[in-house]
Amino acid sequence: MFKLGASTKGSQHGFGLSNVQQLVDKQKNFFLDVDNKNDRVIITLTILEEE
Repeated sequence: MFKLGASTKGSQHGFGLSNVQQLVDKQKNFFLDVDNKNDRVIITLTILEEE
């Protein structure tokens, strides 16, 4: 799901989650949680204030 170009919407899609994952990988205060409930995927991005 976080792979560049991965999409259920067809071509010209599949860049957003890949971009988010790249940001999370680069920032120590960004956290990504993925959950599957009732056949729905819930993605939560948490950004903590830097000290």
